[in-house]
Amino acid sequence: MNCRRFWHRQGLVLALLMGLAAAPGASAQGSVHALLVGVSEYPELSESVQLAGPRNDVRLWRDFLARRGVASEQVHVLADGVDGGGLPTREAILDALEALSATAGQGDEVFLFFAGHGAQQPVSAEGAGDEPDGLDEIFLPRDAAGWNAPRQAVDNAIVDDELRTAIAAIRRSGASVWAVFDTCHSATATRAVRAEGVRYRQVPPAELGIPPEALEAAQAHAGVRTRGAGGGEPESPADLQGGDGGLVAFYAAQSTQETPEYRLPRGAAEAREHGVFSFTLHEVLAEAPGATYRQAIDAVIQRFQTMPRATAVPLAEGLDLDRGVLGADADAITQWQLVSDGRNLALKAGKLHRITAGAVLAVLPSATADDDARLGYVEVTDADLTSARVRPVAHNGMPAPAVLDLPLISFARPAVLPVDFTLAVAVLGDDSGAGRCAAPDAALQRAVATVRTGGSDLAERLDWPGEPGAADVWLCRIGQRLYLLGPQTPVDETDGAPLAPYLDLAAAGSTALADRLEDALGRVSRVRNLLRVARQSASAAAPALETALHVRPIGREGDGRACEWLYAPEPPPDSERHRAGRELELTAGDCVSLVITNRGRSPVDITVLFVDAQFGITALWPGPRQLYNGRIEADGRIAVGEFAAHADTVGREQLIVLGVKVEAASQPADLRFLAQAGVRTRSAAPSRPLEALLAEGGFGASRTRGMGAPGGGGAGLEAAVFPTRVRPDSE
Repeated sequence: MNCRRFWHRQGLVLALLMGLAAAPGASAQGSVHALLVGVSEYPELSESVQLAGPRNDVRLWRDFLARRGVASEQVHVLADGVDGGGLPTREAILDALEALSATAGQGDEVFLFFAGHGAQQPVSAEGAGDEPDGLDEIFLPRDAAGWNAPRQAVDNAIVDDELRTAIAAIRRSGASVWAVFDTCHSATATRAVRAEGVRYRQVPPAELGIPPEALEAAQAHAGVRTRGAGGGEPESPADLQGGDGGLVAFYAAQSTQETPEYRLPRGAAEAREHGVFSFTLHEVLAEAPGATYRQAIDAVIQRFQTMPRATAVPLAEGLDLDRGVLGADADAITQWQLVSDGRNLALKAGKLHRITAGAVLAVLPSATADDDARLGYVEVTDADLTSARVRPVAHNGMPAPAVLDLPLISFARPAVLPVDFTLAVAVLGDDSGAGRCAAPDAALQRAVATVRTGGSDLAERLDWPGEPGAADVWLCRIGQRLYLLGPQTPVDETDGAPLAPYLDLAAAGSTALADRLEDALGRVSRVRNLLRVARQSASAAAPALETALHVRPIGREGDGRACEWLYAPEPPPDSERHRAGRELELTAGDCVSLVITNRGRSPVDITVLFVDAQFGITALWPGPRQLYNGRIEADGRIAVGEFAAHADTVGREQLIVLGVKVEAASQPADLRFLAQAGVRTRSAAPSRPLEALLAEGGFGASRTRGMGAPGGGGAGLEAAVFPTRVRPDSE
């Protein structure tokens, strides 16, 4: 099943979403039209495939368009459970697409959004030449039913060819299309530990009643045809070039990956089920109104790599990736209206914009004012999804402004955004949905109670939600092992054991177990907090640092060459270049290096860290060769590495580049103290007091801490995350 191919063949509706961000109510040249499709209910299918998130995604995007000034009559909603929306049936969806081809015109922007289930079926006789694997990708509308044997198709499904034809008709009108698909068609579910509260937007063929022999026959026929024709690559749309309107498509996952939905924003009382891709994309665009399509998808991918439950890698294709989303001005400033009634102040932004209690914002008299014209600062006291209450606060050498001295309408720009350092932990049992996890015994219960009530700094940062799907880490007892699991933790194909760090329950009594559990959760917490800081720094705004990772595939070549230290600021000539965010599969022995360029106007202090699957953090750079000085001057360029890839740990790992902007003459910022060993299976001698202090001090004792927002005041932190998986060279 190839999600990427499906969107590519559609012409990639993504272009439309991006276009909507233009001027309020319209793009730079024309109007904005939108079709929002969300299928949550499938009356003809089993209870196990019902969804909760698509209707909430549609509400999210409808509100987004309204805030951008798009008239409600130009937004067509087909979503069950949404006020004012029609039912998302096959006929209604195809009719709405046809209507858009007649309504949209030259210079208009068309945003197409699809959320719901995807699947595959054997290709029809008419389309047999277009599908190398013999399978059609399909989107399931509300009235989709099971397999119709006489027709050899799923009743009422919308086939990829039909969507491609409809999008091409819209583009022939001269309108540009941005299509976003928060669904997937992967027929293979990853073998992994799962918890309740997380659903996946795909339906396996068996659930639709498609006979395995029909799939096998279609694939076998395609294999004979492909070999005979010398083909195998999917056919590209014939009308991507020429006089048609532009096209951008975003899709939530790559082939074989799953598209999850769960309650967001995390930990919020008003959280609702959302597609993770939809929610994160909306979050990025709310924070960076001037983003291009490419900047937006890159920021989403970066954030996905630091979210424990976001396991897919989104993709984008199209002709206009470097155009502003929905025609947005690339110089647009991240700011929101601040309204005063003479006594109280209300901000027109909230948790959907990552504005939470403790955030500090600079107040400007107008939307076009320079930063130096700020009237003072305000601090957020509480926030809901789209609004917040604030109070004047002294900050950055300025006194707290009086409310009466502020305009009735002013504008607030982020100065300091807090990072939530809470670690959510769930104890799994037989009824958790995780399968083999046994209910906690008395010793484990006592250990957990000790950790929860111990009064330590860590205990203050731990949260114990009743819903496993809301947790960052799960405690799972299997035999005499207590595993520390994350969502989608892979399992060993031979014995089904989770491939995750664990504590040996037979090693000591409950008191020692409590100490070891607290130590392990502390290490997990510091890793999660590091990734959260990196996520906070993943903005769609243009970064000062340009970071590329290079791989020399020595492990696959086996030619005996060793990794070499790079002295010139250039990558090895025979290496492969990769961008941040995309997961890399390496072979043990491969050589990895980084080339970092400072495109900004100020020096930046660099620290390179590696986070392994056992929650260990290794400081890779700077080192003795650099006298522990990782500073890059403006317009400077460095090469870091090479480092050899090792298969000592199994699972998703991250190479993280942190850059701290140098505001004034100062000693280099050195973040190597964040290094820590991974989770220890058994008890071990305590680390030296200084090391323990620095490791614990990496992320302090309170739930939240200020962190400079990209482009605002404060620390000016940037981060690039490169997720990796390393396989042994014997595979």
